[in-house]
Amino acid sequence: MASAVQTTRTVKTSVLVEWATILLILCVLALFTARGGWLWRIDQTLYDAAISSLQRPADERIVIVGIDDESLLRIGKWPWPRAVYATLINNLTQADAKAVALDISLSDTDLNNVAGDTALMVAIKANGRVVLPVINAAAGAAGRAEMRPAALFSGAAAKLGHITVDVDPDGIVRSVYLRGGSPNPVHPQLGLGALQVAEPARFAQLDPMPGELNPENALENAQDTARRRQNPLESGVWRIDSWYHIPFAGPPGHFKTVSFIDVLMKKDLGALKNKIVVVGAATPNLGDAYPTPVSGRSYGMLGTEIHANVMQSLLEGRDLKRAPAWVAGVVACVVIGLLLFSYLWLSPRVSIVFTFVLMALTLVACVGLFHLGQIWISPAIALIAAAFTYPLWSWRRLEATQRYLLEELERLRSEPGNVPGDVPSRALASHSASQLGQMGTSKLDASHFFGVPISIEFGADVVQRRIDEVREATERLRNLRRFVSDSLDALPEATLVCDRSGTVTLANSCAIALLTNGPEGVKAITPSPAAIAIVGAKIFWVLRHVIREDLKSWQQLFSDVESTGQAVSVEAKWGEQKEFLAQAGPLFDANGNLNGIILVLVDIFALRQSERRRDETLRFLSHDMRSPQASILTLLELYREDPDDMPVEKLTNRIHRYATRTLVLADDFLRLAKAERATPKDFTLLELNELLQDAVEEAWTLSSAKKIEITVADNAFEDGAFIEGDRDLCTRALLNLLSNAVKYSPPETAIQCGITRVGDNWDIKIADQGYGIAEEDLPKLFTRFTRLKHDAQPEEEGIGLGLVFVKTVIVSHGGDMRVESRVFRASSGISGDHGTTFVVSLPAVEAP
Repeated sequence: MASAVQTTRTVKTSVLVEWATILLILCVLALFTARGGWLWRIDQTLYDAAISSLQRPADERIVIVGIDDESLLRIGKWPWPRAVYATLINNLTQADAKAVALDISLSDTDLNNVAGDTALMVAIKANGRVVLPVINAAAGAAGRAEMRPAALFSGAAAKLGHITVDVDPDGIVRSVYLRGGSPNPVHPQLGLGALQVAEPARFAQLDPMPGELNPENALENAQDTARRRQNPLESGVWRIDSWYHIPFAGPPGHFKTVSFIDVLMKKDLGALKNKIVVVGAATPNLGDAYPTPVSGRSYGMLGTEIHANVMQSLLEGRDLKRAPAWVAGVVACVVIGLLLFSYLWLSPRVSIVFTFVLMALTLVACVGLFHLGQIWISPAIALIAAAFTYPLWSWRRLEATQRYLLEELERLRSEPGNVPGDVPSRALASHSASQLGQMGTSKLDASHFFGVPISIEFGADVVQRRIDEVREATERLRNLRRFVSDSLDALPEATLVCDRSGTVTLANSCAIALLTNGPEGVKAITPSPAAIAIVGAKIFWVLRHVIREDLKSWQQLFSDVESTGQAVSVEAKWGEQKEFLAQAGPLFDANGNLNGIILVLVDIFALRQSERRRDETLRFLSHDMRSPQASILTLLELYREDPDDMPVEKLTNRIHRYATRTLVLADDFLRLAKAERATPKDFTLLELNELLQDAVEEAWTLSSAKKIEITVADNAFEDGAFIEGDRDLCTRALLNLLSNAVKYSPPETAIQCGITRVGDNWDIKIADQGYGIAEEDLPKLFTRFTRLKHDAQPEEEGIGLGLVFVKTVIVSHGGDMRVESRVFRASSGISGDHGTTFVVSLPAVEAP
């Protein structure tokens, strides 16, 4: 048994060690994955889905004036003369546009059309709210990293803004840098520049600047600045900062777009009043189209729409942040810890459900934080780690379970059978090479790998063999339980098994019948549905009607057994017809610990009844039988001393009376003993009318002496009233009832007898006009040696066994008795309404 406990502890320790190892390995992998950015593609996919969920209506303050195919068709071949743009800007000035972001390259002048350039410069200067683009030239002409508009135009512009977008490694545009330029990032992004012109009080001096400071760019910017200070002639490179993640408002075509030709023709200029206008390409044929998280299956998003999205997001005050990589690693570690901790307590089915629920909650939490807190924590690592945690832990737990089952099955195999004929099957046999060969398998044992024995089995499926072994072991335990249950049920006494808390776990049929039907219940082989409630109930509630003789509680009995560890016996009583010897003994588990109590209720009512009868008999022998004999001896002594004082006739009369009394007492005892021994196998077919007539004839002498008339109702039963019984006992029982009726009735009264059929019984009714019996004395009628006397009735001889004999005969014949009585009142006279009625019911038998 110590070996079993040690095995269990070893398995628990092994499971905990593997649990901690898996936790450590998965957390380390999660942190390294976060630091190395190994899941960036999955992260970007989840980020794109989150960005798509941020879609909202387009801001009505932003309008795109697009150079579309219609405009190209009507104005002519691209590029257009600068005078066309001058006319457009003049019209926007007339429309009172709040700001104009011109996303068209003006990096040089047109030497062939100086008038057009001049007109454009004048229009830009007259408007006073035009933002011109700065292009990242990627170290283009003269080694410059940026390409500004020509001096003619840039001097007239209200502000310059760069139009460079940030393309991620997967080719998708998700962000821009709000500042860029060379040698220093001094130019705002075109959309931000337009906002600074339109609402200078809000956007001119942003502190802090939206977006994230890129540490690597900041370091490069500082190094470049220091290098240029040492060598002013050195050209700079394109520098950027304030990395801004664009919260796209919608897919391409989301913002309101007005055709370039319509504005040029002054159509509906009122719709542009106080609007921030972005002028640029509205067709992919004229500009770059970039794939974005919200592009879907359509063509890419044009630069004008990217500027519009930046402007709307800044107007709404949105500033998305990406949490550092280590935060995603920590979140993954928390998810792994929660899952592994829950796996120690949850079942496999609930564990997998909890895994999916936690994955969903993690995803919802990250998206919710993105929506509400504008912080993106990548859930990719946490989701992948959760997906790997369950199968990894299930594999290790399955391995631990299999090791434990093998050890327990081997231990069960080595134990002797507890059930007669129980022999371990071949599936529980030792797994030696020869035995496995007989089973169609072979096994190769190697050394140990990290303390775990390696075994390779060939042949039948390993899992199926384990299932077969467990099935046969379970069948063996089931047979053992059935054997214990049948053995308990075969016990002749009421037996209950309880756990330490007093809950009934087993009860045999005797206990169920007794405790269900009550003191008068008959033991049943099959319990009724209501009886099954005993199992699972508290024993103290089940025994609530059974009272201990020492009046102590049943809880105290269980406490005595638990404290002493030994069996305890007490006597108890239930009603007037059940007396028990309650024996409670301890039940120990395989480790010697008390885990339950067995309670046996031995019915000792018959034993106690026999003891009481023996005591009564001894008292009778010592008094009633001894008294007449002593009186005879006394008379003889007196006669011997003085014969003349007692005549012979007087002496013989008295001796005759005492001897007759002794003989009657002996006969009564013999008849009562015979009635108690009566069994149905000795019964014969009897006709009640004959029995009643015989009893009436024998009682005639006694009734005639008191002038009492006995009448029998003429119930003409064509087939007769038949019963099965002992003729002498039944006749004597009826005679006793008639004799009692005569003895305890006044002279010159009547006794009526009759037989009637009531259901399946014959009722024999004997009613007298006697002195009656008080209601409180009726329960004493059938008690041995008990005699009842009414004040008005004369003294009658007897020892109180007549009605006891009658009751015993009737019960032994499967019948019953009822008594009704009305007590004699002196004022009512002899003919008054009083007397006693005995009704005897006996099972009817069909006539032969």
